[in-house]
Amino acid sequence: MCLLTFMPNNVNLDYDRALVSAKANPDGFGFAIHAGIAIIKDHDMDFEKLWLRWSDLRATYKGPAMFHFRIATHGYVDINNCHPFDVGDNPKSVLGHNGILPLTMPINEKRSDTKLFAEIVLPHIGGVKALDDNDTFKEVGDWASGNKMVILSVDEDTKHDWYIVNENLGHWDAGVW
Repeated sequence: MCLLTFMPNNVNLDYDRALVSAKANPDGFGFAIHAGIAIIKDHDMDFEKLWLRWSDLRATYKGPAMFHFRIATHGYVDINNCHPFDVGDNPKSVLGHNGILPLTMPINEKRSDTKLFAEIVLPHIGGVKALDDNDTFKEVGDWASGNKMVILSVDEDTKHDWYIVNENLGHWDAGVW
């Protein structure tokens, strides 16, 4: 199963711990940083190359952030399936995921379950804004039972800069979830 990390404002990810995560989850890497008016995101199949770009950007942008280490369960092992993904066609919100979502995957589908959720399912229920409703947030968490999601948003229509679905299934350590 993938590893998804979340860092609130001014918290960074430790390189040594990230390297261990990358070795255990080698099927692609990605990050997103909340930069106030935009989400900065990047992906790579090479952890070390991505880490250099992360380090440079994280030195400047201290907002909430996520870093994802993929181990493939659905979809191709390629950069197109590296988290995080835009939610629908909106680059103002991105989603990363850990687990296997209860989606029926089409035969020969190239996209991962998370990419399908970000592109189709979440936009269909109202996008990230829908998560501002406590009942909808709980329903998504219940539906995704056993899964964890992090969403970053700079969309002016959302109430929060970040959301963690099923936060209780993860844990906080040294300020990182």
